[in-house]
Amino acid sequence: MKQIVKENSHVFNQSQQLIFIYSPFCRTCQLARDILRKVEKQTNAHLFYEMNAGLFPTFMQTNKIGSVPCVYIKFADNTIEKIYSISNIEKIAKTWSVFGFNKS
Repeated sequence: MKQIVKENSHVFNQSQQLIFIYSPFCRTCQLARDILRKVEKQTNAHLFYEMNAGLFPTFMQTNKIGSVPCVYIKFADNTIEKIYSISNIEKIAKTWSVFGFNKS
């Protein structure tokens, strides 16, 4: 996973986004990160960006992120999906494969 910071926040302008949103003191977020890293390792690909929710309050409000952890998915057709149950890896994997999500 690659961390989103102000210097690379251009990620928000990409047509496709797969962002893991977390809070640094959230234990559930830490467990979710571990699961998503395992997915990346299995696929041998960079799939997710990660974003500290506290550093981007405007993004959180604009996109109505209800809680963390959250996987925020924006598809090329501007469809948005938010997954709050990170333990549902099958749903996440199906989401990016069905829609042909491809990040490098």
